[in-house]
Amino acid sequence: MMTYLLQYWRWSKYSIIFSKSKGLQNAHYFISKSTAELYFFEVEDDVGNHEDPFIEAARKLKDTLELDKEDTMKFLHSCLKLGLINSNNWYFLLGIDSVSRGMEDYRHNSVMFSTVTLFDEDALRRNTTYLPYIEEYESRIEENKINLLSTFVFIHDALASVRNLVNGIQNRKTPQGITGPLRFDSGGARSDANFRVIEMGIDGKQINQRLLKVVTIEERPYVSKKVLTNGKIVFEGFCVDLLNKLSEDLNFDYQISIVADGKYGDRINGTKEWDGMIGEVLKGEFDAAVAPITVTANRLEVVDFTDPFLQLGISMLMRIPEDSKSSFSILSFFWPLSSSVWIYWVISTIITVFVAVIVSIISPKECSKTFDIPNSIWYLVCILLRAGSGYNCHSAASRLVSTFWWTFSLILIAQYTANFAAVLTVDRKSLPFNSFEELSNQTEYDFGTIQGGSTMQFFMYSRLDPFRKIWLRMKNSTRSVFVKSNHEGVQKVLKGKYVYLMESTSLEYELTQHCNLTKVGNVVLGSNGYSIALPKGSKWRDRISRQILDYNEKGIMMIMKKKWWKKTPQIEECEEKAVEVKKSLGMDKVSGIFAFLAFGLFAALIVATAEKAFLAKRKVN
Repeated sequence: MMTYLLQYWRWSKYSIIFSKSKGLQNAHYFISKSTAELYFFEVEDDVGNHEDPFIEAARKLKDTLELDKEDTMKFLHSCLKLGLINSNNWYFLLGIDSVSRGMEDYRHNSVMFSTVTLFDEDALRRNTTYLPYIEEYESRIEENKINLLSTFVFIHDALASVRNLVNGIQNRKTPQGITGPLRFDSGGARSDANFRVIEMGIDGKQINQRLLKVVTIEERPYVSKKVLTNGKIVFEGFCVDLLNKLSEDLNFDYQISIVADGKYGDRINGTKEWDGMIGEVLKGEFDAAVAPITVTANRLEVVDFTDPFLQLGISMLMRIPEDSKSSFSILSFFWPLSSSVWIYWVISTIITVFVAVIVSIISPKECSKTFDIPNSIWYLVCILLRAGSGYNCHSAASRLVSTFWWTFSLILIAQYTANFAAVLTVDRKSLPFNSFEELSNQTEYDFGTIQGGSTMQFFMYSRLDPFRKIWLRMKNSTRSVFVKSNHEGVQKVLKGKYVYLMESTSLEYELTQHCNLTKVGNVVLGSNGYSIALPKGSKWRDRISRQILDYNEKGIMMIMKKKWWKKTPQIEECEEKAVEVKKSLGMDKVSGIFAFLAFGLFAALIVATAEKAFLAKRKVN
């Protein structure tokens, strides 16, 4: 059971401390079943008599004490003198099964104690049947009260087992004790027992009432310093609000410190040592790292992460290209309509001219000389420009051609005029690329990301050709393309032709702060999240993860995000202006009026033919 419990706590390295006089009784359990890195230390009554290597190891390792109750208390008292009872230490006590008594000396040291018991002490003391006997038993013994209650429980269950032995055999029923059903295997050992794991933290209370030392990094909008009117410096931001909410719901206090090297955390030159916030957590200096830390496989090997509090991917941030105001085009008046519309307009004019000429020839009421090709062109142009041509139509077919041409030109000119204002008064902004593949193939813009960050690692270890190409471009660039923080990356984007590869959540914030920045394309690489980093085996992981899931389900996380991802007044002014590129009208928008004109011309031909046939028949009669 002990080895399974240590695996559940994820103790990858710990020491086993045993008494010289009594030896290591459970060595075979630890050696045969444990996969962790083990250290064995043999101690006497006073740990202060031992060599410095043990003391140094005890500062860094988690400790399992296989000592009886007297030796355990003496050992802990000696550790207290040597400064080995603090927030960096975690002791698994095998010799005692209660930490509610005799622990007053360690009340304010933030140390972590764990032990295992077969009974619920609080429930037992509330039981009116046993309470009088417990109080009488405790009053008769003045010293060595650490395991006093457990001694009472085991004596009671032993007597109960003997007393019920005959009844148990006769009735084939399992006797019940304070510790549960009293079952034993063939070797006489207790079986089917329910163990309770007790974990105690600061002030001898439950772990959810201790002080957390938190390391973070200055990064807007997550954490930033704020100077109050009285000169006091406090922290504010999304992560600070998250900590405040967690501390309120989980009943803990916290103390924030900024990481000294300003890094998130990466292996130092490929060694086992880490820098940044991850390194601080590994050293045991801090209980948690609360910041925009992305979960990666390498980081997950050395620390634990909670469930993500924000979801994200990788996107591209760049400055919007400068307006091409200096560019001059003598053909800009063609922009409101697409080239296909202009072509079809010309073709429609030619066809209408020929129809007008044919109608004038067919119709007996029209003079073919009046509506020849030059005059027909002039007539249609005059209709188009709303001017008088000097020619009047006499036949119904010619008037039908004029009516449909006039309606066609009226609608098309209205479309042209409406789109003219939209196209020529709005800046025609376009991006030089819209995907990661296009980014890797262009040479005009440099691109980079945070040195040692999760985004850099994504491209470094990717096996896809476009991403490998991006990494090789960044790695072999003669100019410095890597930055130390998001702020530095954004400033680099604002100053020149530089594309910053960053997490999409942080990119969204930067877009609310700068009017001239934009996100390139709609593709977001990967699916990751920002999480809280904790030491391996930390009991805070499950508690905090449950709260984060609860915040996400209830929309609390979204409310906190909206508070800090708020648009500045300058951005709101920008959004009042048109930012879309207005496209020229294509045939898909105006094809109906061309169909309308075609129908009119066809109808005019039919009317002209019918008119000629009618007059011819009339002459014959």
